[in-house]
Amino acid sequence: MNLLSKLFEILENEKIPYCILHSYQDLPEKVSSDVDICVETFDEKKLDEIVWKVSRLEGCKVVSKLYYDIPKGFYYVLSLESSQFLQLDFLNDPIGVNRYHFKSTELLLIRRVQRGINISAQEIEAIYILVKKVIKKQFFKNHQERLEGLYGESNQSINELIKKYFGPGKIQLLKQLLHVNDGKEKEFLLTELRKAFFTKQILLKPWKWPLIIFYQTIRIIRRIKEPTGILVCVLSPDGGGKSSVSKAILERLS
Repeated sequence: MNLLSKLFEILENEKIPYCILHSYQDLPEKVSSDVDICVETFDEKKLDEIVWKVSRLEGCKVVSKLYYDIPKGFYYVLSLESSQFLQLDFLNDPIGVNRYHFKSTELLLIRRVQRGINISAQEIEAIYILVKKVIKKQFFKNHQERLEGLYGESNQSINELIKKYFGPGKIQLLKQLLHVNDGKEKEFLLTELRKAFFTKQILLKPWKWPLIIFYQTIRIIRRIKEPTGILVCVLSPDGGGKSSVSKAILERLS
C-alpha cells in the first residue's frame, strides 16, 4: 500500500522515531488490521499535517480522528477506494498512564527493520500482545500461536518483561496460557494475569492515580467539546436496505 510506505517515509524524514507494534508481517503491501504505531515525540498538529498530507498525495480522505487514550492516543480513519478504510492508531505516552501502561520509550527501545519499516523487537511485540489481550480478555488461537512463536525465539527476554509488568511468579501462567485449549481454563488464566497486571501497574504505583484522573478529565472535556469519531449504526430486518443505505452514505461522504 503506497499510502503506508509514504507515511513511514515522511516519519523517517521528519526524524520522528516510530515502530509498528504488531501485525506487520504483510505491511506495507497488505493491511490485515488496524496499524498500531508508537511514536516517541508527539506534536499533534505536526501529526495531523503528516496524515493529511499523505492522504492528499494518495487521493484518499481522512474521515475521522478520535482522541481515544491518554495522554496522547489518536486514531485516524482514512477512506480509500472501493469503500475500504485504513485505521492508523498512534500512541505516545512518556509516563505510562495509557490503557496498557506502556511508556513510549520502552516500546521503542529495541527496534528491527523489515521491508523498510521499523517494527518492535520480538520481546516487545510479545509483551504488548499479551498485555493488550489480557486487558481485553480476548485471546484467540492466532494470538496463542503468535505468542508461542515469539516465546520460542526470545523466552529469556520475555520472561524478564513478564516479571516487570505482571510480577514475579507469573511466568508459569503465561506458559499455561500458550498451550491451553479449554475455554474456562483460558478465562481463568486471563483473569489471574489481569489481576496481577493491575496490582503491579496501578495498585502498587499510587503516583499514577492523579495523573490518570487528570488526563482522562482533559480527554473527556475535549471529547465533549470536539465530538469526533461518532459511529452511525444502520439497523433493519433482512432485506431492509442496510447495504444500500450504507453504500449511499459512503458515496455521499467520499
